[in-house]
Amino acid sequence: MSDNVILDIKNLCFSYYKKPLCLKDVSFSIEKGKNYLLCGVAESGKTTFLKVISGFQEGYFGKITYNGKELKHVLDNEKNFSFLPSEPIFFNSKSIRKNIDFQTKTLGRENLTEKELNDLLLLFNIEKSEKTKVKKLSLLEKRKLALARSYIKNSSIIFVDDPFVNLSDEECNKLNKCLELFFDSKNISVFMTTGSESYLKNKNLIESLELKNIFFLSLSNVYKYKNIEAMIEDAKTAEVMQFANNRKKYVGYISVKNGEYFYVEENVRFVKFDKKYNKIFDKLKIQENGDEDVWLFAKNDVDLWKLNDIDFNLLLEKNEILIFLTLDLSRLL
Repeated sequence: MSDNVILDIKNLCFSYYKKPLCLKDVSFSIEKGKNYLLCGVAESGKTTFLKVISGFQEGYFGKITYNGKELKHVLDNEKNFSFLPSEPIFFNSKSIRKNIDFQTKTLGRENLTEKELNDLLLLFNIEKSEKTKVKKLSLLEKRKLALARSYIKNSSIIFVDDPFVNLSDEECNKLNKCLELFFDSKNISVFMTTGSESYLKNKNLIESLELKNIFFLSLSNVYKYKNIEAMIEDAKTAEVMQFANNRKKYVGYISVKNGEYFYVEENVRFVKFDKKYNKIFDKLKIQENGDEDVWLFAKNDVDLWKLNDIDFNLLLEKNEILIFLTLDLSRLL
């Protein structure tokens, strides 16, 4: 393992209790000063992915090592990570000063002086008094304050969950200026996620970031790309991202496990059903005892799981339903 590797993931698998796999046999490394992006459709498991590899979610299988030590055996105060959810966690009824003081106390450091705090707020372009209560801040300001808090910690890895979601174009550009403080560092690694809607809206902004690797999360599988252009040029991936965006009702997944058939609701709930849609399986030549995942996309507004056999097969013949095997969605490089 390279001396520059901070976090090394080998054969990682994770599932919530009595749920299908969220992550399946994932392996990769996070190197010092390198930045990474994970893309995926809504509810594909991106946040779960971040929580698992950052040690905030236990119960995984496989191996995660942090600076050569198994993550399960690393104490919380030894993990030099920062985890920034889309909805930052603060003491909302407390002031900016109180929240920052809590951070420095947690780190065992002296509180910032008035000048140091003002310089920090200025660096992250937070135009509010240190006495302002966090609950009065906008979503953009809260995300900038969360980044400022991580800046104090001087983390080796910053995990950022879909930072541009629910922001205007102008707000995204402002937040990106703050993110660049981390992306430009040679000592800090950034691992950022983005949903399809957020990515497609901010494509140019995200592509401007210097990234080591791009990952695409689909039905528990993580596909690796050498660069963002490789993922964009993958027509099927782009098409999946477009179709899945805000179309949960019209997107279906079929999973074949040991000869039994399931459809998957919202990526997390398996529901068993009889083998009704023969033409799907005949077309894809799925084996009876195989282990396959299939994506279905309805071009029009129709609930796939309420169709009878005749109507379903009719739409299939008219190419109104797109079908992909999971491994057709992306090319593993």
